[in-house]
Amino acid sequence: MVHLRRCAILGAILITGLSPASAENPFIEEYPNLDFEGGMDRILTHYLALYEELVLSNPARVPGITRELGVTVKQLNLVDIEFKHEPHYKHLKPEMLKSSREMIKAESLKEMRRLFGELSKHIANWATLTEPSDLIVVYCPIENARWVQPRGKIRNPYFGA
Repeated sequence: MVHLRRCAILGAILITGLSPASAENPFIEEYPNLDFEGGMDRILTHYLALYEELVLSNPARVPGITRELGVTVKQLNLVDIEFKHEPHYKHLKPEMLKSSREMIKAESLKEMRRLFGELSKHIANWATLTEPSDLIVVYCPIENARWVQPRGKIRNPYFGA
């Protein structure tokens, strides 16, 4: 009976695609390894969704979006980075994963915004080096923090609407 139960649990894990270790991991692997450019595009999509929720002072969706961001960061492949940028991006993946994991656990809007600032350091460094045409890096002197947003009206995620 115990053997059948163990096989049933193992079968359920195999069918759902989860390993016992990943069942406890907040970032379920959904994507194959993403090349750096494509990965950063997906990360940016999640980042901008977080930015929008914080501008609107709406913390309810932040953990879910952050979890999606973490899944994407986990799949980021740093192998194809240009050599000249390698020193700048060497710690990008582990630092963004750390910020994402902490942000998922944040219980207050204030804490989410602080952790968004940590995440924004890495996104802002990437945006400064790659200079995407439709984005700008903005600095808030009150919070001593930067963020990335679409060009246009400045909307501060650290203070909301």
